[in-house]
Amino acid sequence: MKNKKNKNTAKGLNKAIAGTTKEVAEQLYVEMQTGNLKTDLVLQVVLAISTDAAGKPDGDKKVPKLTVKQKAAIRTKTEKAFAALAVVPPPPTEVIIPAPALGSKNPLELYSYCEDKFPRIDAVSTFDTASPSVAYCTAIADLLFPLAGINSRKISEADLKNRRTYTKQLRDGFNAMALSCALLANGNASLFALTEIATRRKGNRNHTRLAAPEMVLNVKKGEGVVGVKCKPIKFAKSYTIYFGTGADITTYQSQTGSSSQLVEDLDPGRQISFYMTANTGKLKGFPCAAQAVYVPYN
Repeated sequence: MKNKKNKNTAKGLNKAIAGTTKEVAEQLYVEMQTGNLKTDLVLQVVLAISTDAAGKPDGDKKVPKLTVKQKAAIRTKTEKAFAALAVVPPPPTEVIIPAPALGSKNPLELYSYCEDKFPRIDAVSTFDTASPSVAYCTAIADLLFPLAGINSRKISEADLKNRRTYTKQLRDGFNAMALSCALLANGNASLFALTEIATRRKGNRNHTRLAAPEMVLNVKKGEGVVGVKCKPIKFAKSYTIYFGTGADITTYQSQTGSSSQLVEDLDPGRQISFYMTANTGKLKGFPCAAQAVYVPYN
């Protein structure tokens, strides 16, 4: 009878451990009161409470990393597609504009995205002379990897500074490498498509101010970071985000990039106002209505 009771207790705890932290704590209290809680089950409950949904202790996020086998499979598939292109006439040339949209990716997303693209680029001999090289960008990604998933509340000041540095270096390096590959493709869109890097069409000339973007803010991108994006606008070559405090917008800071960007290094807890314009070359479009949000702590 006692063994059956212990089994039921274990079953109940296992079910609680699979639920929320609150449910685990409540089940732990009940079993402690009845005196039926075994030491090994206590350890399971403690582990469950200190583990987040990703299954890694202390709230850190697990960084997905491709295995050697997975990288080899991607490379082999790309090599076969490259060989098939070599025996068919090239398509009509067109302007290739890489659009990887790295500005909206946090360190974790950026690492995963780049790791998927590295073996594809490396498998195409046409891109061997791309600058910077795959090896250079991979070296930066390897430095970012151990820092990418650390919880913002627990990361040391030195590691946070390094993570921001490596994130920017990887983002800039990959963008430059993608552009270099586009130039080496020499207008062959089918060849560049082997990298699986998104592209955008070259816009027609437009000499009028573009309409105000439909801006959306996202405060779930990490400590001191606000995501800003809008629907892409026809003819827009870039988008400028203005951010600051107070009514005098002439004092606001700005940054220019794609239709989806991250504004980083903001003071957590501070209320910041944002507005955005879509640009055609040097001509800035009409600004959207300003929106204010509190900068997140995590």
